[in-house]
Amino acid sequence: MRSPVTVFSAAALMLMFFAAALLTIALSKGRLSDAEATALWIVRDDAPVWAVGPRDALRGLRANLSDFVTRMRENVRPPLYYAALDGWTLMAGERLFAARIFSTFAAMIAAATLVRLNTPQPVAALTGLILCALTSAVVAPAALLLMFALFATLALRRGQITCCVLALPAALLTHVAAIVLLPLAVYSWWRTTRTIARGERIAVGVVAAMTIAVCAPLLMRPHWGDAIRAMNDQRAPTDPAITMIERDSPLAYFDRQPGTRVRQGISLDVAWRDHSQAEITALVSSVSGAPAVWVIMPRDHPKTGQVIASLEPTHAQSITIEAGDMLLRRYDQITAGEP
Repeated sequence: MRSPVTVFSAAALMLMFFAAALLTIALSKGRLSDAEATALWIVRDDAPVWAVGPRDALRGLRANLSDFVTRMRENVRPPLYYAALDGWTLMAGERLFAARIFSTFAAMIAAATLVRLNTPQPVAALTGLILCALTSAVVAPAALLLMFALFATLALRRGQITCCVLALPAALLTHVAAIVLLPLAVYSWWRTTRTIARGERIAVGVVAAMTIAVCAPLLMRPHWGDAIRAMNDQRAPTDPAITMIERDSPLAYFDRQPGTRVRQGISLDVAWRDHSQAEITALVSSVSGAPAVWVIMPRDHPKTGQVIASLEPTHAQSITIEAGDMLLRRYDQITAGEP
């Protein structure tokens, strides 16, 4: 006959799995943050690996690994989480659902370890809330960090020193916050208890926090993809666009996806280097004869003001679509007789 603790643990894990699934589905509809876009740019694989022969696949892996190392050096971050995410996206793809579920799995394992440890309620509640808040994004190294920290605590509790020694450096390579969270995990070990009642409160708190996190993305502003599709519905194939899209921005991520491309047709991007006012004026003049011109640039960037100032003598604003800090705006040519 199964013990009450075993039955309770299985039920708690099933509840957390269900809550995590709901969370991931909801997060696939939430808007992409700047930090998420940067993470997906770091692990982006440009060279083909799967649809080529073995020799070309090895070349592609080497090229992708070289790009990954270069981007990590530019961003200077602990490498373990991003290396794991890079391997995951290589197999599962770059779609938001596929990328975000990686963090959700890490959060599930960490939450399950919390239940296994029967962590004191205050510590578990605080850690669970922080965990759920951070796993509402692709950039959730704290979930992986907490998993390693809890594994180290569990290993220490059972006297498995070797496992503990391996888990601690893994946590430090995942996130610099390990310096703070690891003592918290060790403290939870010293305050551990075996009572089922306390474990029930912990599980309920974790599930409640994850369920609350399900609703958060639904209250966010419109999805980037929705804004881009709304723009493309209004944009004619011959409408030129003046863009400024940084390579690690949310808009750049969606520009790489088949259904939400931004730089298609006639597109002039000014993000690749600095431009003088004379160069901006000349660039705008090259498209001033078009019936409609789109401006897709950061709202508060100086270049945006320069482009709009050069465009306004010949074109008037007609359509504006909100998309985070980006301006997606169409300017229609001023015809004779219009003010």
